[in-house]
Amino acid sequence: MPARPFLKLVLGKLAAPWVQLYRNVRQGSARLPEELIEQGPRIQASARYGGMGERELELRMEQIIERILSTRRRVHEPAKQLAPFNHFEQRRFLDSGQALADRDIELAYQFFHFGIPSLRLIDEEHWDGWLDHLRACYDQIGVDAAVQAMQEVEGYLQKILGGARSIRLNDVDWLVESLLVGFGGRPLKVGTAAEPYTDTETVYLPELMDVCGTREENFDLLKATAAYLWAQTRYGTYRAPADAFASYSDRARARRYFHALEMLRLDARIQRDMPGIGRILKRHNPPDAWTELPDAWTAAISEISDPKATVEDSLRLLEGLYPTAVTLPEVPYQGALRPELASEILVRRVDEEQHQLANALLSLKKELSPFQSEKEQNERFTVRREQNQVADEFAFSLELGDETVTPPEDVQKLLESIIQDLGEIPDEYLEPASFGAYPPASEEPEGASSPASEGADYVYPEWDHSRQKYRADWCQLYERPIAGTSEQFAQDTLERHRRLLAGLRRTFEALRDEEKRVRREMHGDEVDLDSFINAYSDYVNGSELDERLFTRMKKLDRDIAVMFLIDMSSSTSGWINDLMREALVLLCGALEALGDRYAIYGFSGRTHRNCELYPVKNLDEAYGSDVRRRISGITPRNYTRMGVMIRHLTQLLKDTETRTRLLIALSDGKPDDQDGYRGTYGIEDTRQALNEARHLGIHSYCITIDKEGMEYLPHMYGASNFAVVSHIEKLPTKVSDIYRRITL
Repeated sequence: MPARPFLKLVLGKLAAPWVQLYRNVRQGSARLPEELIEQGPRIQASARYGGMGERELELRMEQIIERILSTRRRVHEPAKQLAPFNHFEQRRFLDSGQALADRDIELAYQFFHFGIPSLRLIDEEHWDGWLDHLRACYDQIGVDAAVQAMQEVEGYLQKILGGARSIRLNDVDWLVESLLVGFGGRPLKVGTAAEPYTDTETVYLPELMDVCGTREENFDLLKATAAYLWAQTRYGTYRAPADAFASYSDRARARRYFHALEMLRLDARIQRDMPGIGRILKRHNPPDAWTELPDAWTAAISEISDPKATVEDSLRLLEGLYPTAVTLPEVPYQGALRPELASEILVRRVDEEQHQLANALLSLKKELSPFQSEKEQNERFTVRREQNQVADEFAFSLELGDETVTPPEDVQKLLESIIQDLGEIPDEYLEPASFGAYPPASEEPEGASSPASEGADYVYPEWDHSRQKYRADWCQLYERPIAGTSEQFAQDTLERHRRLLAGLRRTFEALRDEEKRVRREMHGDEVDLDSFINAYSDYVNGSELDERLFTRMKKLDRDIAVMFLIDMSSSTSGWINDLMREALVLLCGALEALGDRYAIYGFSGRTHRNCELYPVKNLDEAYGSDVRRRISGITPRNYTRMGVMIRHLTQLLKDTETRTRLLIALSDGKPDDQDGYRGTYGIEDTRQALNEARHLGIHSYCITIDKEGMEYLPHMYGASNFAVVSHIEKLPTKVSDIYRRITL
């Protein structure tokens, strides 16, 4: 039969009802059938969020519990309930069903029917514990007990997260941070730990406060605990020498007594300066609790409770109290004393702040006397205590020669921070910097070279927003080898997070095998309804027929190169550094399944003269033991000068032959360095470097844990090219999720 009569027959017989329906819907005289309305959004949602459809989910569930299926035991309804979830959550649920089926297939079948509400209520952090709870119920009584536990998921949540009276730190951490800022002094971050403590940079509080009888009382206790730890950093608890307890035979007892004395001293100080917080502390540490101690303690408590008392008084009183063996009252907000952690941070901070203050004083001196005489050049800054406020060590004024100087806010805060650590401003700290030592960026001539610049591996310009021009050949970049350590960290991470890694790998494997529906094909799997209707219209109008009437699934060709830029500044020390390394180990393990080319570079440095880049994995380097050892060797170092690092990685990506180029930065805060880079200068230079990358076709993205990131990230990266991760524990999954989204 000729083509035209054949098409007339096919189009007339098969397409006419659809064409009429299409026309009626367009004209508003008809609605689409309900079955089509139900299918449409579900298919779109599956495509948008990467989830599986009802039929695929049903088949996967049937594979897991195949042996007990029958005409009356089906999983169609669970599959329908699971379809709206995203791909990662669906995988988590199916994997959990498989894990339970290994114990008992009937248990898995019941889990499919009764466990889906738990997927909405229990986050990933507590999911493994939830499965262990179900297994424990099954082992003790049987399937019925496990099913009852599934139905009582809210009771389980209340048990592990606390009842109505408890306070979760994650819900109020922003409020606690605001409270600490309001107290004044050095800004402190808020973290979680089993018991309260501080390392003088972060205040660590319990994840769940459930000590008191009401929610309000628990919140008051949480605030009071934060205030007490703030007072340790503000009023000098950690000024005690690192070896203060070395001369005592029982160091644990000496530390315990010293901690108690400091708590009593700080309580008195807080009650004087912040009476509201002081009343809360007094409720949890009443004076009556200390009346049963020996007379020596009674006298010491009276002396240390004077608001003028210092940490030196606590150390002196400790010598007399140490011989007495007593049991001290337990106080819920006291927490732990961690002088070893604080000592490491203090040594680093004292050195940095001395350099910062020297540079700041140099700028201040030149601002006050632009044309200095020889006499003025020899004048020194001095600090004078306010005589009428002897008890307040932060009541001071800055003088230059015979004149009182009002320092800028940043210099004032720097001086106060030094007093917090040292108790005073040493004379050597008041010496302004010379031009030879870390000069301010605004004072050093452009293109100036130094002995160090001769050996730099790369030299890059830097954008000066105030002058709206580049500083030519300003940043000296050195590639430093990263000292690899043992693979044990990587092995421990893989073992501890094996379930999470398995889920990440499957997610990336699905991304690797992603297919896209291509329309208007000559041959294919299904009829393209729109093309079919258009062809019918052409046929009716006597136009030439378009024979591309089909759709087919086409596998996406991935041609991607991505570079991860890892912040190794000193502010990432401790648990942040550990979690960044864990995220890299898991991400590398998952990316290997995808096959994309990727590289990892760490960065740090101090001033524009010493910008340091640490290659962890090059773009074409195989992922193996050497890379794992380098990841384990990532340690916090100095500052966060981002612009030069972005420019360098941009050059590396520019020369890479690939269709899609990505640059993903992982940082814990805004750009920062000595020599004037912090603040607006650093933000504008980083933004300019990102614009340069964008003009070269490189897509940039930033993941940060800085909760203040919303203030500057949209300006730097654009409205949708960044993410602020509020819970660092979810960083590995967050990184992988963002990577999948921006590489689709």
